[in-house]
Amino acid sequence: MTVAHTLTEAQAKSALVGPADLGEGWTPTEGAATWRDALLKGTSDVPACQRLLDGLYAENLLGEPAGARAVTGFDDAEDQAQVRHRTGAYDRAALDASLAWLRTVPETCGQFTATDVRGGQFTVRTETAPLPELGEAREGLRVVVNSDGSNLPAVLTLDFAAVRVGDSALSLTNGGLGEIDADDTRRAAEAGTRRLRDVLAGRTPQARPSEPAGSAEPPAPSASAGAGEDEQNEQDEAYGEIEEDRGNQEDQQEEQGNE
Repeated sequence: MTVAHTLTEAQAKSALVGPADLGEGWTPTEGAATWRDALLKGTSDVPACQRLLDGLYAENLLGEPAGARAVTGFDDAEDQAQVRHRTGAYDRAALDASLAWLRTVPETCGQFTATDVRGGQFTVRTETAPLPELGEAREGLRVVVNSDGSNLPAVLTLDFAAVRVGDSALSLTNGGLGEIDADDTRRAAEAGTRRLRDVLAGRTPQARPSEPAGSAEPPAPSASAGAGEDEQNEQDEAYGEIEEDRGNQEDQQEEQGNE
């Protein structure tokens, strides 16, 4: 196993981006978004795609770091979006294998159906989301989740980006119930790569205008759709917020149709 021992916990934290790296409207997160439980905790009808759902929910699509790690998050209340940024030192072979697998996801999991703990079904679609030439290797995905048979806009849109620098890597998710700005994802990936390169080279990254409060990692995903009562209550609460948002979307569509 090859681990980048040079990346310490302090360096991993220093490599994290701040709100200013994302643009206007972003603030330190107040906790994991409720849509995570409602829309990312489920069972895929394509076994090969379960890894994608579980990895998005647990934020470990690259696998678990083998060394130092750090995570932070930011919210955009106006757009109901959340960015999560993780840095870590990995086993190089396992990291390369994860990046190679991510490259195949749009082909093997271009569209599939997921069933949540309540028995509700969602259509999940994936496509490649190109990134700038960052680091030594990189992969990007866009994941769109919607209710089966719905003519409304996507329930959830989520961008994922991963960049490898030596034996270390960063991963980013930018997701929300409204429209997601891919430029926010690219800006965060560029800033995160720049900061990670700096700490690995022994340089101090550029000071952030304000230090964000670190956010806790989300709980691990369920092994199956047979969740307990607590998990179902969490999903019920999350669904309530999502249904309220979808009701607002319907009202907006009706108003536009009457104009």
